[in-house]
Amino acid sequence: REIFKPIVLKNRGTFFDSTNLDNKLKKFNEYYEIKDHISIIENGNGIFDKQSILYNITYGIRNLDEDLLYKVHQYLDEFDLVVLKTKLYEKVQTLSEGQKQKIKLIRLILHDRPIWFIDEGISNLDKENCRLVVDILRRIQKQKQKSLLWISHNNIDKHDIIYHITERGKIKITE
Repeated sequence: REIFKPIVLKNRGTFFDSTNLDNKLKKFNEYYEIKDHISIIENGNGIFDKQSILYNITYGIRNLDEDLLYKVHQYLDEFDLVVLKTKLYEKVQTLSEGQKQKIKLIRLILHDRPIWFIDEGISNLDKENCRLVVDILRRIQKQKQKSLLWISHNNIDKHDIIYHITERGKIKITE
């Protein structure tokens, strides 16, 4: 992930350097400059177990209207989470880890930011659900013309370019 940060931030290496006050201020300002452009999904973070399913799906979205609720239902169908449509106000803590990951991915789509950064976003899914999620994300990514940076230990068949990074930091590019 550290290798991709400068790429995502257009090689702004100082963004992550907080050695003095000036750099801290720069970090703060640049964070607010880019936060509306990048959606990040990480394994293990971003789910609020004591909150409802709907709260977790729409977290960070200010205007919860009929159109957004329609999209939530549409994506629940697509991500094979139809059973959750009648449980939107129940707490998310009862869900499986795979269902929680799908909820975070639906949130990523709903935020509609130009860059999607997915770090181990399918690690808790079985092979069938991995394929389903990858197909959905790739289709929506192409339709909405999003940039997608995907970090995964799973073998994802559908890609434009894969950067294989070895433990020694060497990069092998596959197109």
